[in-house]
Amino acid sequence: MIKIGQKIALPATSLLVTYWTGNDFYKTTEVVDIINSLDLQGGKEIAEKFKPVWPHFDQAIQNRKFAILQFVKFIVEQNKNQFQLVNLGAGVDPLSLEISITHNIPIAFDVDFDTKLLKYKSELVSKLKSEFLLKFVAANISNKEELRRRLIGSGWDSNKKTIVIAEGVSYYLKKDTLWNSLELFHSPHNDNYLIFEYYKQDKNVDIEFQEIAKKGFGLVYEDTGVLTRYDIEAIRSQLRPWKGNVVDIYTLKRAESERYGFNKIFPNEKSGWAEIALCKI
Repeated sequence: MIKIGQKIALPATSLLVTYWTGNDFYKTTEVVDIINSLDLQGGKEIAEKFKPVWPHFDQAIQNRKFAILQFVKFIVEQNKNQFQLVNLGAGVDPLSLEISITHNIPIAFDVDFDTKLLKYKSELVSKLKSEFLLKFVAANISNKEELRRRLIGSGWDSNKKTIVIAEGVSYYLKKDTLWNSLELFHSPHNDNYLIFEYYKQDKNVDIEFQEIAKKGFGLVYEDTGVLTRYDIEAIRSQLRPWKGNVVDIYTLKRAESERYGFNKIFPNEKSGWAEIALCKI
């Protein structure tokens, strides 16, 4: 159990997703300790503003986290090699630690531009008795050279196989900018994996969920029209120059069905505004 004098207070927006994820979603003792060491009141206050829009944002977040964890499980089961893990825009979320402990991944890198947040997170993780290395990399994801330099400076080896998680970052970066940076992780034989979460185009989203998404994002972004959106062909077109491919996709419907054995909130493939793609790069 982590022992600190008081719970750490972080910027409220950085705590929102962690609040929605909850303290019973992750299963490892170390991660539960970290979440319980955070003052989530700020995240709760913002979450209250979302409730009149739609009361199930927490389930949307948990479903996408579930999809990511399932993809990592698949990767590890299919490959005997040990991977490095890079989590882009990691925020305060202890997802990387959950994955590292569960799947014996020896080194992981949490990347975020917020140095203060990373410092707090590092202090918490340093109190754990863990053999797994979690490195904290302060870098601007949209700056490819800075990202490369700081990852390598923290111990990332571009010649070793890597799992890259891009969750929540594709919304606010232009396609060319983001995929230029993701090219860092392209391997000559497409041995690396990219877990890519994205905001779907309206044609692939039921009208009900289109409105929920726009109103929800409107609480965080001044202009939701500038958010970058994808369909599966847009992802394939980005992968084509690398001869990469999409291995699998999780819709929120699929994730909910696998979590609970039935669908209540996300009844069809167009339910929800997000999908998660597993790609070889």
